This record gives sequence, C-alpha cells and structure tokens, in this order.
Amino acid sequence: MSERLSRMYEANQQTLSSGDPEENCEFSREYPTLFAFLTVSRMNGKNRLTGTILVFWEDGKAKLWVNDRDRKRVSFVTGETYAEVLRACDEGIAQGTLSWRAKKGSYDGPWQGNNKRS
Repeated sequence: MSERLSRMYEANQQTLSSGDPEENCEFSREYPTLFAFLTVSRMNGKNRLTGTILVFWEDGKAKLWVNDRDRKRVSFVTGETYAEVLRACDEGIAQGTLSWRAKKGSYDGPWQGNNKRS
C-alpha cells in the first residue's frame, strides 16, 4: 500500500495517525490504494488532508466523484456497477491515470459544514 501511495504523492513513506480506520478490513483489502487515499493523514512527518469520495447512481450508471482535498483537485469515474467504479478509482490512483481537474471554490461536500459553492 505505501508504494502505491508514494507514487501518487511522490513520497516514500506513509503513516496512519491514531484514530484512523483499521487497515485490515474488507474494503482495505479490496481497494488498498483508495483506502490509503481516504485514510492516510500524515506523510513524511507532515499533515495531509485525507481524500473523500461520493458514490451515486445517475442515468443508469454508477458514478464516483473523487476529491483530493490535499491537492485541491477532483476527478470523476463512471461505470456499470459500484464495484467497477471503486476498482477503477483504486487503479487510477495507483497508476496515476485519473483525469484530475482543479477544484473550483471551497465546496468539499455536504458533510463539511462549508456548503458555499463558487
């Protein structure tokens, strides 16, 4: 897992800080890079904003919005099933193949308390 995450962030170490989810769960085994993207809050001794995702169904397709809060960018994945978009996201992060866009405004999702959209 650290090798995949290191490629993404051009770093060579990662650590989970206390209070983070347990690493040995079904989700972390199935989607290790996505799990790290969502949970690793310290890298190389520096704080890092964890990523967020939103998974939903629209127009007969599974869709996933990826929010890299640390780098202020977003990406979108579409597929036939939820498993397909989660797998594509995990592989895209690991291989650096997601098509990232600069995040506009300060909206981080409905769970953040700052619901202002720009």
